[in-house]
Amino acid sequence: MSPKPLPPKARRQVIRDNILTLTYEQLAEKCYCTKRTIVRDVNQWRDEGGFEECLFDEFVRLYPTIKNTFPERAFDRLCYLIGKTMTRKMEVKKEVKTEHRTDIHILLEQYEGIIERAAERNLPKDRA
Repeated sequence: MSPKPLPPKARRQVIRDNILTLTYEQLAEKCYCTKRTIVRDVNQWRDEGGFEECLFDEFVRLYPTIKNTFPERAFDRLCYLIGKTMTRKMEVKKEVKTEHRTDIHILLEQYEGIIERAAERNLPKDRA
């Protein structure tokens, strides 16, 4: 007789702890459930922002090492991630029907300006 499948909350914890290192099949084995259940749980977790939070935590954990080893590369990645996050948030805001479309456009320009100014200040002379 096989062990009883883990309850959803426990599966979520296993997924969060192992999503960057295990396949769906391996996660399913670890949770005593089917791959289909894992795919469903991961999709729901991702839609709720859990995967992005997990990636952010992983980035924060690894950033000091990258910064000390490759400072220019660390800065480039940080700017890229900030830009992606802001762009994604702006896309979500655009999807929401609102009468304030000009406000969204102004916010996007402000975020782009912040990223450009940060890049200009921190890039070496040969890259500027």
